[in-house]
Amino acid sequence: MQSGSQATRAVADMVLLDDSFAALPAAFREGQRIVRGMADIMRLFLTRTLYVTLLILFAQVVGLAFPLSPKHNSILALLTVGIPTLGLAAWARPGKPPRTLSRNLLRSMRHFVLPAACTVTAVTFSLYLAYWLTARDETIARTVLTVTTVLCGVMLVPFVEPPTPAWVGGDELSGDSRPTYLAVGMLALLVVIVLTPTARRFFELATLAPSDWLWIGVVVAAWGVFLRFAWRVNLFDRLLGLGEG
Repeated sequence: MQSGSQATRAVADMVLLDDSFAALPAAFREGQRIVRGMADIMRLFLTRTLYVTLLILFAQVVGLAFPLSPKHNSILALLTVGIPTLGLAAWARPGKPPRTLSRNLLRSMRHFVLPAACTVTAVTFSLYLAYWLTARDETIARTVLTVTTVLCGVMLVPFVEPPTPAWVGGDELSGDSRPTYLAVGMLALLVVIVLTPTARRFFELATLAPSDWLWIGVVVAAWGVFLRFAWRVNLFDRLLGLGEG
């Protein structure tokens, strides 16, 4: 209490300035909101960090050119974690943290991050390698890699905050559609960048044929279905023998 002794206030973690416990429920709800928001943000950031690292490592092992230029990486960072995490933080709601998060933060992060990052790496690097070997054009290969990675990264946003049961896999149902609408907005922004010649040249993106876009869309859709399946059956935990720890 603010009216307590100076020594007591000095060692207290919290001081109630008006000597009333009425502020505690609101403070507790705000704490819940922060925890839930940070958990979602951590999932997106850790996933992106891991798959970008794996892409760079695989490219170096195979002996290909560096997969992402600084401008490509700026698009990836902005559309997959930059703007989406701002929305997730602003729209985080109070409430009891998900059961998996309450039991074990590390396991909750691992359950989401490992399957997402590994499958994104597999899909995007396979397309990068295929276009590099067939087109022999570094710009086209990097553009395909960038576009595919952005599409996968944006699709992770509804998986972080599932608006409907169809998106449940990596996290529990939230019923909040706002992050999904934000993800659609990020896709629209990507389309604007790709279709605007000035923006496309600035970000060093090549012009892709309609067949390339169709192929990328099919691959990303198949990736999303497989990733949800992998989450639901704990595929990676079983393969790696991680169990419930």
